[in-house]
Parts: sequence; structure tokens; C-alpha cells
Amino acid sequence: MERLKKQNEAYRTQIQLLQEAELQAQKNHRSVVDGYNELLNEKEETDKENEKLRDQVQQLGESKVKENEKFRQLVLKYNQLVRQYEELKGDIEKLESEVEESNEKWIDYSKDMEEKLEEAENEKEKAEEEVETMKEHFKMRRGNMAQNMSVLREQMEEKDKEIEKWKNHCNEINHKAYAFRSRQVKRRLFHRLDDKLEFGDEQEQKTAERNIKTMSVMLRKGEEINELIEAEN
Repeated sequence: MERLKKQNEAYRTQIQLLQEAELQAQKNHRSVVDGYNELLNEKEETDKENEKLRDQVQQLGESKVKENEKFRQLVLKYNQLVRQYEELKGDIEKLESEVEESNEKWIDYSKDMEEKLEEAENEKEKAEEEVETMKEHFKMRRGNMAQNMSVLREQMEEKDKEIEKWKNHCNEINHKAYAFRSRQVKRRLFHRLDDKLEFGDEQEQKTAERNIKTMSVMLRKGEEINELIEAEN
């Protein structure tokens, strides 16, 4: 978009410069025409002067040799004026041709600039339409993403519920396993203590009674009694 704006501005600047150049060319053309008119006036004056000179030449033809030299100089001046007039006339025709050619080139260039400017405007409109399309596309994508995020959050909540359910299930299994293991430990410990009470010496019987009391306290507190089993071993 920025590139198109700069290009449009450059085209407008070029067209403005061409318009200024056309105005200058028109001024030059008017100046040439004015010069041409002045030359015509000068020619008329020169013709009048030449007429006078012819009269003088005719009079000088009848005068002395000195007057003949003056006549010759006047003729040379007349011929010089005629040559200058012809040269100026050729310059005017050349300038008129150049002005006409310049006007034709300017017209062609103006048409080309107008076509390029129109093409740039079309590209600008097309780019603006593409931008609007992209905006709508991104808007739709944001809407779809929001909807997908909502679905994902619902799925995550469902997964969290399933995970919590499995955690509770695992804890329940662990509690059952712990209770089963505790019953096995208590059973083995009772068997050993009973054996010592029945078949052991006095010291072993006292130790067994003390361990039974300790085991009862630990079981009431929910503590592990593996240490007692290791002590018995």
C-alpha cells in the first residue's frame, strides 16, 4: 500500500511538471509569435526603407562615383537585411515545428501517465479488497480458535475428572493393600509372640509381653509394625 501511494504521488508530480512545461512552451510560442509579428513589422518598415533606398539608388545612379559607393553599401545593407529576415523566418518555422512536436509528445506522455495512474488506482483498490478479505479471514479464524479452545477446555475438564477418579481408585486400592499387609504382619507377629510365651524362657516371655503392648499402641495410632517384626527376627 505504501509503495502504491508513493508511486501515485510520483505520477502526479510528473504530470504537474509536464503541465508547467506546457505552460512554459505556450509562453515561448507566444514569444516567438510576437517576435514573428515584430519581424513582419520590421519587414514592412524595411520595405518602406528599401523603397526609399531604391529611390536614393536611382538618384545616386545619376550622381558621382562617390555616390555610387554609397549606393553599393546601401544595396549590401538591403541584402543583409533580407538574409536576416529569411534566417529569422526559418528559425520561427523551426520553433513552431519543435513546439508542435513537444505538444504531441506531451499529449502522448499525459495519456501514458493517466493510464498508469488509473492502473495504480485499480491496484490500490484491489489491494484494499485483499486486505478486507484477510481481515474477514482472520476474524473467522479467531472465532474458530475460540470455539476450539472452548471444546479443548471441556475435554480437559473431562480428562481431569477421569484422572481424579483414577487417583481415588488407586488410593482405595493402596488402602486395601495396606490393610491386607497390616493384617499379615500382625498375624505373623502374634504367632511369634505366642510361640515365645509358650516355649520361651522368662526373658523372652517378658520381651514378648512388652512387644504385644507396644504393638497394641502402634495399631491404635495407625503406625507400621514392621520394626517389631524385624526386632523379633
